[in-house]
Amino acid sequence: MAILLGVGGAWFIEDVAERMSDRMLAASVRSITDTIRAERGQVSLELPPGAFGMLEDNARDNVYYSVHHGSRFLTGYRDFPNPVGTGASNGSTGFRYDDYLDQRVRVVTEVRQLPQLRDPVVVQVAETLDERGALARSMLLGLALLEATLVGFAIFLLRPAIRWGLRPVAAVQSQIAARDPDKIDFTPLTTADVTPELSGLILGFNNLLGQLGQATERSRRFTADASHQLRTPLAALRAHVELLQRRSTNDAQQMATIADIREATERLQRLLTQLLALARAEQEEDGLIANLCDARAVIQNLCMRLAPGAAAAGVELHFRADLSFTVKLPAILLEEMVSNLIENAVRYGGAGGEVTVELKRAPDRNVISISDTGPGIPVEHQPLATQRFFRLPRDQHLSGSGLGLSIASTLAHRAGGKIEFVSRTSSQPFTVVIAIPSTD
Repeated sequence: MAILLGVGGAWFIEDVAERMSDRMLAASVRSITDTIRAERGQVSLELPPGAFGMLEDNARDNVYYSVHHGSRFLTGYRDFPNPVGTGASNGSTGFRYDDYLDQRVRVVTEVRQLPQLRDPVVVQVAETLDERGALARSMLLGLALLEATLVGFAIFLLRPAIRWGLRPVAAVQSQIAARDPDKIDFTPLTTADVTPELSGLILGFNNLLGQLGQATERSRRFTADASHQLRTPLAALRAHVELLQRRSTNDAQQMATIADIREATERLQRLLTQLLALARAEQEEDGLIANLCDARAVIQNLCMRLAPGAAAAGVELHFRADLSFTVKLPAILLEEMVSNLIENAVRYGGAGGEVTVELKRAPDRNVISISDTGPGIPVEHQPLATQRFFRLPRDQHLSGSGLGLSIASTLAHRAGGKIEFVSRTSSQPFTVVIAIPSTD
């Protein structure tokens, strides 16, 4: 726009400067032609004092003139060009550019036909172009300053204008940013105070959210149906395997085969249970998560139930708690979180070890720690330990699915906390710490 205005303004300024100067030239030549008289076939005229005075300017331009009667020179500058022929019409006035004395001049010519004379009288007045150029340059400079001011003001307003124009986008962005990044929220975005240009985009985004919500709900229903359908046949299969194992006591090969089937069935049942627990942990049901439970009572009962299994594996299970605190999880999910960590400690800690579950309260957080005397998780593998199906290379020969820590981490995150690892040293065992913000 500045370039277009500059080009158009320059053309307009040149035209205005030329018109103003030409008007003065025309007035000057007219003041001379008005004094022309014809007496007895002779031409007489006067040069009024103001004829050339009105052309005086600060640039001190040179002024030239000439008067011809037909082809006869009357007065002025004899060698000044006179291109006007005898056929020019009476009263005609013309302007042209010409060169005279190595200078570019603007010339005005007026033809006056007197009744007593056969040939017309031609009066020419010329002026150099210094003042005319100075006037055009000053106006162009003013135009350039105005355009520079306009461009500078536009640049100054560019950032706030963009911010103002993108306010609807920022409002939509704030709606999305206000949502909890740790939860899957399919609530549609509001279209209030949204421009028509964005309303279509938001409606399409809301439709996508609805489709994703429906797909997630179908997946949850499938998980629930699968859990109901698979648990019963697996339990029946396990019961029959145990019955066969009790009856087949003589054939060692048959016993080994049945033992493999039983182990595979137990692993499949454990995997299914953990997958269902992980799916339940990742569900975003605010009513479910809003439930609180007493951590001490829940974990103490859990340890009492798991103690016989730990003893059978040759591991001593201890429980310590100074004071109780509440956890923002239902009791069943808290049990799932802690039981996965305890079972991992018992399984990988090895026979003859100890597992200690301890509850502590701190000013800003509550801590559930599970320590074991086993080798623990190496520091280089700790960032990967909570990923699904990750297992340490040294534990590949042991039974397990690699989901226990993933389930515990997901549930801890749902409770607003996180899982931390304290590496084993000579003075302390390997410890998994669940740090949960205090709700008391």
